[in-house]
Formats: sequence, C-alpha cells, structure tokens
Amino acid sequence: MPTGPGTGRVLYQQLYADILPAGSRPKKVLVEVECGSHVLQWEGCDGAGCTPHYQTFQKALIDWITTEKFNNQSEGIFNVNRSGVVT
Repeated sequence: MPTGPGTGRVLYQQLYADILPAGSRPKKVLVEVECGSHVLQWEGCDGAGCTPHYQTFQKALIDWITTEKFNNQSEGIFNVNRSGVVT
C-alpha cells in the first residue's frame, strides 16, 4: 500500500466509492494527527507522558466505536494539532 502525505485522504475518498451507491455508504471519518507516528493506534501513554494530540486520538477511537461519530460528526476529515485541538 502506498504511504506518504495525502495517502489517508485518497483512501478516505475511495473507500466504498466503487462498490456502493452514495446513499448507502457506511459512515466514515478521517482523523489526521499532527506529529502522529505510523503506529499511533498501538502506542500507549499515561499521566504526564500522554501528549494532548494522543489523548484526542484516544478519544476519537472511543467515540467512533461507541457512537460512530467523531467531533459529533459521522463523516468528514479532521485534523488534530499538537495541542489536541480538532479542526
């Protein structure tokens, strides 16, 4: 699979595009984390060592699993900066 800047956006745009009509596509969000490593989803942290952007990423995963939403949205592309602020 290709990697690099923009790959996530390409995959997001193509996910389900070729196999399902627009009205029946499942919910999907893309959360881009500034300074996130390629294995961010498997990294752990706690206490003072847990950076704000990682805490926001953790919350994004929990929210998606429990509500199928991130930032109160069921679809969209979001950016998380180093301070954990979502835009």
